[in-house]
Amino acid sequence: MESQSEHAEQHIAPLRMYLIIFGALLFLTYITVQVSVWNLGTVGLAVALVVAAIKAFLVASYFMHLKDDTWFNIMLFVGSIVFMILFFGLTLLDLGTRGRLNIEEGTFYYQQEKAWSEKQKE
Repeated sequence: MESQSEHAEQHIAPLRMYLIIFGALLFLTYITVQVSVWNLGTVGLAVALVVAAIKAFLVASYFMHLKDDTWFNIMLFVGSIVFMILFFGLTLLDLGTRGRLNIEEGTFYYQQEKAWSEKQKE
């Protein structure tokens, strides 16, 4: 077990650093809003997700003091983020293919459309 003295140590950062992080978060929020106004299509979603990930990193490392924490807690945090990305990714893969299945015939629409277009050519 870790001693109480390790937990009693406070990580006090200078006010200037908090103001710099606050300014960075405001700037990144401005970028997120502008991406939605510019209507970049699918690239806009990727940019918004990258900006959100950077903001989450800044909040977790500085305001939650994760950068001064033990490696075990950092690995727990990183592991939870990895599993969240995995679960969301698998869900998005499933949602992306939902409309392709023809339930009545048990076939995919693309296969059915290809067969239908070949019959039309005959």
